[in-house]
Amino acid sequence: MVKKENSKTKPVKKTSKKKLVKDSKKEKICEVFEVGKEGHEKTIKICGQEPVKFATKDQIEHQNKLLRNIFIAIGMVILGFLITLMVFYSMSHFESDGVKYNILKEGTIKFYHTSFPSNFVTKSRTIDYNVYLRNDPRELKSIPFEGDLVLLEMAVIDSKENFDCEGDGVIAVANFNQIMGAMGVQINKDPEYAQCDSAGRYMFFNLKSGDETKIVQTGPACYDFVIKDCEVLDVTEKFLVKSLSSIN
Repeated sequence: MVKKENSKTKPVKKTSKKKLVKDSKKEKICEVFEVGKEGHEKTIKICGQEPVKFATKDQIEHQNKLLRNIFIAIGMVILGFLITLMVFYSMSHFESDGVKYNILKEGTIKFYHTSFPSNFVTKSRTIDYNVYLRNDPRELKSIPFEGDLVLLEMAVIDSKENFDCEGDGVIAVANFNQIMGAMGVQINKDPEYAQCDSAGRYMFFNLKSGDETKIVQTGPACYDFVIKDCEVLDVTEKFLVKSLSSIN
């Protein structure tokens, strides 16, 4: 009798389909070559597959952290640039008593510039009239203004003293007349009969020396411009800044 031996079949190890797909995912790569002698070339295309490598969890976290740091750095650069612009802008632009000014430099001289719409310079149309002051309007606040501001269409400026002040007096009066004229105030020079009008029909400005630079109201629309140490530009520009604030 022939003995039959039972052959044992080894179990087949199964691999999940999902794992096989992931582990065997490949990318098709082709290269083209030209072979043969000159004039008899053949184009050969050879293709193959290269396994695709998947990033690990640590690699993904590292890349995300790197991107985050790059975006933070870019944001800090932009923020720093904007802050620098704002600092430079604030250094040359400011507001005082509701009027906006910007600082201009002509050589060694600083001008404090502003503008206002005026229809008194040209009768045909309204223009933006430019004002250039020699003194910082913020510092002019320290000059006292005793009384109320009253602006009328007519004014007289008078002085019994000579305020040349190395040319500052001429500049001060000329600028004062021009800017007040652009506001609609017609200023006449000192006729002999000019004096403070108790009826308030016109404005009267009297330039005089004193122990403190200040403006003092002496009548309904009359003002003494008291000048110490040739501060004639300071006192006239104080009145201009006050007037600009009232028409703004």
